[in-house]
Amino acid sequence: MMWVMVDHLFVIRINAFNTNNLYVLTEWQHRIENSIYFAAHYAVDTFFCMSGILVTYVHMKYSEKFTIKLSSFYLFRLLRLVPALVATILIYVSVVKYVTQGPIWHSVLKQYLAHCKNTWWTTLLFVNNFIKYDDMCIQQTWYLSVDTQLYAVAPLILFFIKKNPTRTFLAIIMLCFVSMVYTWTITVVKDAGFVLFWDLNADDSLYVYFSTLSRMPAWLIGIVFGYFLYRNKNKKNSISQLANITLWLVSLCSMLALVLYQVVFVRHNYDVTRSAFFNSLSRPIWSLAVCSIIYSCCTGRGGCVNTFLSHPLFVVLGKLTYSMYLIHFLVIFVVVGNPKESTHFSTFEIFHDFCGIFVDILVCSFVICLVFETPVMLLIKYLFGRNTEIKRP
Repeated sequence: MMWVMVDHLFVIRINAFNTNNLYVLTEWQHRIENSIYFAAHYAVDTFFCMSGILVTYVHMKYSEKFTIKLSSFYLFRLLRLVPALVATILIYVSVVKYVTQGPIWHSVLKQYLAHCKNTWWTTLLFVNNFIKYDDMCIQQTWYLSVDTQLYAVAPLILFFIKKNPTRTFLAIIMLCFVSMVYTWTITVVKDAGFVLFWDLNADDSLYVYFSTLSRMPAWLIGIVFGYFLYRNKNKKNSISQLANITLWLVSLCSMLALVLYQVVFVRHNYDVTRSAFFNSLSRPIWSLAVCSIIYSCCTGRGGCVNTFLSHPLFVVLGKLTYSMYLIHFLVIFVVVGNPKESTHFSTFEIFHDFCGIFVDILVCSFVICLVFETPVMLLIKYLFGRNTEIKRP
């Protein structure tokens, strides 16, 4: 989540009024250490993986105790997501324009925040990934729409995965293949770039970056790993130490390579074959690496990584993740739109600004969570039974 937020700060700051824009466009973006900013889109695929894992794992866990009705399955999702989302939309259309002022504040309002008056309904219906990014209300909620659309078909997959796992896995592999072929084809036909924010224009993003079909493999891979996690939840990973180390090295090296390769797209001219290759294959590779790490940690082969990720602090922060996801863009807009003079763009300035902005986001997220999420979660617990463990989608 922090990776997503710092990347959004980076994107907004790089488009603001900077005193050194020439340096940004020539030298700064070519430095290999800055690949971490360009590669933040992989964090989205990590969320898709976790969503798929949780959908399968939680359903398999509780379906042995009682039957999950479709009405309850979808009602849970709506009650979990909609109240905080409605509150955020209302803040966008009413309160935010009075929060601050500055030379570029009205420009920020017009470019990023004014569209809620016209397209708010696409956000509430979870279909805003079908409209252009510049017309979206709460731009980051395109992910929420894609994830909800995938969640809508989850019962069908869960039904068949319990009835005939082998055939279902073969069908999932075919769906992933179809998705990759679609992404490759649409990239070539549309001359679309890779998912760097300056290489992928608004029209291309509808067919590649925001497309449910293009994003589907990460979620499906999570579905498969969620099933195996449930089946092996009480078992230790039986693979050898050498095989486990090899798997970890392959996973981490693959992820590092995908991150560092971003600079190749920046330093070289557009190549449709390279863009098609990475648009279709990079996200499934990243998803496999992430899921293999999760599986190793959950089956006793995580070592110090699992110890760190299992720290109770992350349980507390995890409860604020959805509120942070909804409100962080708005907080960044307010901070970036407030200065009375041009700023200097640098990696250190981004890190410095983010440290302060992150505290602001935490405070705002705590309020949103306390007022709009926690009461609804208690209502869900009451409606679905006191012994039902509440899992966040």
